[in-house]
Amino acid sequence: MKTLSKIQKIYKAVGVLARIAEYACFLYAICALAAAIVACAAGESSLAGQIRAHMNCKTRQQVLATLFSDAAFAAANGLLALYVSRYARAELADGTPFTVRGADEMRALGVRAIVLPLVALIVSAILHKSFGAALLSDIDGGLSAVIGVVLLLVSLLLRCGAEQTAEAR
Repeated sequence: MKTLSKIQKIYKAVGVLARIAEYACFLYAICALAAAIVACAAGESSLAGQIRAHMNCKTRQQVLATLFSDAAFAAANGLLALYVSRYARAELADGTPFTVRGADEMRALGVRAIVLPLVALIVSAILHKSFGAALLSDIDGGLSAVIGVVLLLVSLLLRCGAEQTAEAR
């Protein structure tokens, strides 16, 4: 049972870190939206010029598309962090990761790790297209897809452990 207690400590730390990441991401999304409002209100003033220069954007449309896009990515990451913290809390309540419910939640987390960044990427592309602005950077959601696949595989291991635990009883 030493290993299980170590797993529980790790899940507790993961839950706390995910909660911090959740708040940070949602705060960043709010700040990006607030900056977009300021950029709209600034019009063509010297403040608008300073914003464009700071963000390395040539047009106001690029600034708005970038800020709204950043808000979308931050919100997606915040949601993902929220689901991670929920999973960690559920696992701590169950006392073991080897439950059918835990395996199902891990599978759902894996799917979300694949889907949420893709949705943010699509929203970003739509925003840039609607504002007539070119994408400023190469946005890649490949790592989250790999993490999602790994979580799907881990969910199979957790389900296997849950089934073996149930058979042993």
